Amino acid sequence: MPSDIGSSADVVEANDCFVKKKNKNEKIKAKRNLEIVFERETEPIEKAYTKIIRYQFYNLKLIILNYIDKTVNFSPLTSFGILFYMSTIKTKISEGKVVEILQKHFDPEIVSVIRLPGGEMSQAFSFVSEQKHLVIRFYKEDTSFEKDRYAHDHFSSEIIPIPKTHVVGHLKNDGLFYSITDQEKGKNLDQLDQTTREKLIPQEIEILHALHSSNIKQKGYGWWDKNGWAQYSSWQESLYAKKEHVDSDFFKVNKQYAPEKKDIEIVYKKMLELIPKMPNIRHLVHADYGMSNIMSDGENITGILDFGNSIYGDFLYDVAWLDFWMSERKYKEKFQKFYEIKKIDVPDFETRILCYQLHMGMGILGFFIMSEQKEKYELSKQRLFGLF
Repeated sequence: MPSDIGSSADVVEANDCFVKKKNKNEKIKAKRNLEIVFERETEPIEKAYTKIIRYQFYNLKLIILNYIDKTVNFSPLTSFGILFYMSTIKTKISEGKVVEILQKHFDPEIVSVIRLPGGEMSQAFSFVSEQKHLVIRFYKEDTSFEKDRYAHDHFSSEIIPIPKTHVVGHLKNDGLFYSITDQEKGKNLDQLDQTTREKLIPQEIEILHALHSSNIKQKGYGWWDKNGWAQYSSWQESLYAKKEHVDSDFFKVNKQYAPEKKDIEIVYKKMLELIPKMPNIRHLVHADYGMSNIMSDGENITGILDFGNSIYGDFLYDVAWLDFWMSERKYKEKFQKFYEIKKIDVPDFETRILCYQLHMGMGILGFFIMSEQKEKYELSKQRLFGLF
C-alpha cells in the first residue's frame, strides 16, 4: 500500500483539468494524470481522507476508492454500501481525551489507546487493562451500547461470538456515552483480503442462521430496545411504519433531493404492494450484518458486533441486506442452497428479498440525506432504483 498521496495543489490542478476535458481521449489522459498525482509520495495517505471531503471531488473519490481496493484488497462496498473513509457525522474525540477518561472512570494505569477504523457514527479505541484486550466506544446515545449488552447476555453462544459489555457510562460534560467491551481477536472482514473473505462465507452463513434461530424472550416485532422489547404487534406493521421515516427523511430534511420524490414514491408504492405478502414470522435479525461488523482471525469468525439496528422479524431481511450491497458475492444464491441442504422451506423467497431491499433501501437513502453524504446517496440510489 503506498504511504503517500499527491499534494493538495497538484490534486486541485489535476482534477480541474480532468473535469474540463470534453474529448474522450483527452479525458482518458487527464484521468491518468489525476491517478499519477494521487500516487505521488508527498503527503501521508491519512490526509487523503481529509482532502476528499475538503475539495468534494467526486471523480477523485472514485479513483481513490478503486486504487485502495486494488492495493489493499478493500472493497468499496461494505455493510452499509460504501466503505466509510470519512463519516460526516462520526463522533470526534482525541486519543488524549480517551486516556484521560479511562484513567478517571476505569483504570488509572492506562497510558495509551489505539484508534480503530470503521463505524459511521461511533468512534472506537482499543486498549489493554490488566492484560485484557478491550475496546471503548463513544457516541451521543447509549441505546446501541445497551443493545449490544443485551445481545451478549441473551444471544451469545459458542456458535455466536458476541463481545461481552463490561461498562456503559455517561460523560455528562461531554454529551457522550461510552461502552467498554472485550476485544475479539483479528480484524473486521473488510480489512482482510478477498480470498480470505470468500473462505469465511460458509461460517458467515452458519452463524447468521444460528442467530436467526435464537430464543427471543420478549414480545413484539421490529426494532427492539435495550430491554429486548419491540413495539409492533406484527411484522407487517413494523414494515408499514417506514412511511413516517420516508416522510421525514426524504422530503423534508434536504430540499436538493426533491426531484427524486416521484422515484421514491414509486419504490414506496411497490413496497406497500408487497408487504401484505410477507410472512408474519419472528426471528432475531441483525439488520447490519456486514463486513465491518464481523471479526475474524483469518481462519474463524471471532466476533459479531453492533446490534444497534437489530430487529425481530423475517430472517430473510439479513439475506436481503447482504445481497443489496454485495450481490457479486452471490449471498442470495448461497443462502438458498444452504436452506435446501438444511431442508428449510422458504416460500416466496425472491418476493420477500425484493420487499426488504426496497424497505431498507429507502432507509439507507434517508440516512445519507440526513448525514449529507451525496456520493453515498447517489450510489445507493442507483442500486435501489435498479431493483425492478
